[in-house]
Amino acid sequence: MLEPVMFTGGLYKHDLVLELVEDLGGYILQKNVTQTEIILLLLVPSEDMNALEILSRDLRGELVRAPLAGTEVAVVTPTLAIHHLPHVACDIAEYLRRHGSKSNMLGLARGVGREIAQINEYETALINEHDAAVFIFGNFGDCIKKKEDLYRNISVPVIITGGPKIDPEELPYAFGYVPSIGRMAHRTRKATEIG
Repeated sequence: MLEPVMFTGGLYKHDLVLELVEDLGGYILQKNVTQTEIILLLLVPSEDMNALEILSRDLRGELVRAPLAGTEVAVVTPTLAIHHLPHVACDIAEYLRRHGSKSNMLGLARGVGREIAQINEYETALINEHDAAVFIFGNFGDCIKKKEDLYRNISVPVIITGGPKIDPEELPYAFGYVPSIGRMAHRTRKATEIG
C-alpha cells in the first residue's frame, strides 16, 4: 500500500530522496522549489517508510503525512474586497497545502452582500475543475443559509465554513459545514484553531 507523505528540506542532496523513492517503487507527485528549500509530495510503500524517515532525518528534512496529496481544492470567498477583511481564506488555503493539497483561491466577481451575491458560469466551471471546494462565509447564520445559490450548481463536493453553529441539514447542497471559522479579528496561527 502506498502512503502519501510530504518531504520538506534543503535543496542540498534532495536528489537522494528522489532516487530512494523511485528505488522503493514509489511516486513523486509534485516537486516545488522555493529558493533554498524543496517540498516534495510523494507516494511511498508503507513497508519502506522507515528507510525514507532515516534519510530525511540524515538530511535534516521534515517528513509528514499528507492525506490530501494529489488533490486540488478551490478556496472560494464571496469577495476579497477590503471591507470584508480580515478573513481566513489564506489560512485555510495554507492549512490545506500543509496537508498535501494544491489550493487555489477564488474571489467571486459579485459576492458582496447577501442580496446581490452571484456566481457566473465561468466561475462555476472553474470551481468544477477542482476535486473539492471550500466556501468561506461570515458570522451571520441567516446570510450563510441564503447564499446557497453560490454553490448549488457546483458538481464537486462543497464544504461551507462560517461563524455560527448551523445544522448541516439546513445547507442541503453542501457536503459538510465547519462552524467557528467566520470573520475573525486575528490570524489563525495554529491548526487546532481550524481543526
